[in-house]
Amino acid sequence: MRAISLPDIATRQKGVIDRFTDDRLAVKMMSMGVFPGRTVEMVRKTSFGDTLYILVDKRALAIRKKEAACILLK
Repeated sequence: MRAISLPDIATRQKGVIDRFTDDRLAVKMMSMGVFPGRTVEMVRKTSFGDTLYILVDKRALAIRKKEAACILLK
């Protein structure tokens, strides 16, 4: 099964975090409680697509598309 990046999923679609492709981002995300194996849901994308609103185990987060691209899902 091929991993897909977070920005590639549709609104209201869910996935499980497989891994991070950027170590610095991984540290930042894990400090916020976002770990591999957790379920993530795409809530919405801004009109220009630069910001993504996601839910990670009922925790709401807003992240940049560039950062979200470093999060790979199963």
